[in-house]
Amino acid sequence: SVDGVSITVTEVDVGPDLKNAIVYVMPLGGHDVDKVAEGLNRCARFLRGQIGHMVDMRYVPQLRFAVDRSFD
Repeated sequence: SVDGVSITVTEVDVGPDLKNAIVYVMPLGGHDVDKVAEGLNRCARFLRGQIGHMVDMRYVPQLRFAVDRSFD
């Protein structure tokens, strides 16, 4: 679950066709990282829709969230 969790987006890797994006995240404190990524992936469709309303883009990429392991 992501309710009440502060999340840092550390990097976004967009594919060359701009149709897919991997969003690397790390929750504040580094606790329950896998659960947070799962929660974000469950609501990725909603988040993509929100981005589409806020950003003027021809196509909003599909979002996939992954834990940023570079801090390990």
